[in-house]
Amino acid sequence: MGKTVKKILIYSPYWSKAGGGERYLLQIAFILQKNYRIYLLADKIIKKKARHIFGLNLDQVEFLEPGFFRNQNFFSRYLFLRQFDICFYTTDGSLFFPASPKNYLVIQSPLHIPPPGFTSKLKIKNWKIVCYSGFMRKIISDRLGKDSFILPPAVDTDLFMRDKVKKEKIILTVGRFFSSPLHEKRQDFLLDFFIKNYQKYFRNWQLIICGNLTEQSGNEFLIKLKKKIKGYPVKLMVNLPFTDLKHLYKKSSLYWHAAGYGSDPQKLPEKMEHFGITTLEAMAASAVPLVFAAGGQTDIVVNGKSGFLWPDEAHFLKYNRQLLDSPTLLKKMAQQAGQRSFYFSLSNFEKRLHEII
Repeated sequence: MGKTVKKILIYSPYWSKAGGGERYLLQIAFILQKNYRIYLLADKIIKKKARHIFGLNLDQVEFLEPGFFRNQNFFSRYLFLRQFDICFYTTDGSLFFPASPKNYLVIQSPLHIPPPGFTSKLKIKNWKIVCYSGFMRKIISDRLGKDSFILPPAVDTDLFMRDKVKKEKIILTVGRFFSSPLHEKRQDFLLDFFIKNYQKYFRNWQLIICGNLTEQSGNEFLIKLKKKIKGYPVKLMVNLPFTDLKHLYKKSSLYWHAAGYGSDPQKLPEKMEHFGITTLEAMAASAVPLVFAAGGQTDIVVNGKSGFLWPDEAHFLKYNRQLLDSPTLLKKMAQQAGQRSFYFSLSNFEKRLHEII
């Protein structure tokens, strides 16, 4: 008799957003499909999106209609979950009673931590928590009194390092286009900063602002950005295929990220970047990151070696000027950024994942 292949269920209420959290679960599915039977509670269109947006082939993954799961009563849902050996669920703050022998609750950010209360305590008891960074682990411990496994997202370093192209005077920033009082990528600040300092410091440089557009607030936000860029070497690129985005990373010399800027990390941790996968992709492509010094970004960038962590606008300008004024420093830090990205490679992600499950 052959060995029974274990079954794993993966579920997220956020599949349609096609952001970093969705890529995280799809990477788990991509890696585990070799040795497990993987079932995604997701529409089949996600298979196409996984390949088109993230470059992930999920040919061995089975898809289950998510609507029936959401509409099941407690007993039907419990019986359904019992057939799987392992369950991964990325929570939006809601919980259900798990029924698999092993259950992993992925908490992306402070916004997604389940609320306190007796029912939540009962539901969360048999979940093991997984998060992206030390930043999130501390907040989860403070709010829920539970420890977490840190499983940082991965980047396919081979994809970004092969077929290298000549670096150009391009500054890149990548993040979803949306506007929310709870969390923003702050592309507006980066654009204003570039325009304000263009004549003095950034002549002959180009700023490219890339991102997926998946919600109405993003349309309004884009309109505001478009009004500002006239007369400046700035491009707004929306919903780029993964292959095109990858090429942009390779051509770019600098990478900017400002999520959380303008807010107090202690008072409003929800506004910080809970990890920063696009920063990692840029580093794998040897673009030097200059990122706001808060949240999960501090787990990624070693300040002054593989990039810069800036706490305020003055330091942001200072670090940019250091790189612009010294091609030698720019080249050295680009190499160190690439080396640092190996810590977050797919092979290391796979090792950490197997240690957890």
